[in-house]
Amino acid sequence: MSLYSEFATDPRLEADGFELVYNGRGGKPLFAVKLRRPGGANKQYDAIRERITAPYRRARNLNHETNMKIAREIFVEACIVPNSWFTFVEKPELNEKGEREYERQPGIQDHLPDGSNPIVPASVANLNRILAAQPQLFELLAVEANAMDNYRVEALEDEAKNS
Repeated sequence: MSLYSEFATDPRLEADGFELVYNGRGGKPLFAVKLRRPGGANKQYDAIRERITAPYRRARNLNHETNMKIAREIFVEACIVPNSWFTFVEKPELNEKGEREYERQPGIQDHLPDGSNPIVPASVANLNRILAAQPQLFELLAVEANAMDNYRVEALEDEAKNS
């Protein structure tokens, strides 16, 4: 295998995105979202980064909170494919094998002050707000969006065979 082929990725996957399905504790599926690579063949990433960072160009020192806000805004607009976030909801009945099944509902689970967890539209504003409140979730998504293996056709084909 050559050095080039070792690090080659599929430009189509970088630009169109791959689906990340996140399973929580106990293997229960929590959400699925389609992520694009930051940079690479995702050409809109640079344009979005330029637009969002323009107001801050003359700033000498930005605090950590502002840097994280900028990073989240760029990520949400450039790396999360619109209308691709689904929350898994348990079906009320078990299947014929006696197993729990889940269905996808469009949107992201929110957490309100009253303790409720409604599924809300995965709009840019909601995603920015929720990821600001859940920095570990933002970090997880950013790590996955930057992982080279998620954009390699061979790796995705191997994963599909093993599922």
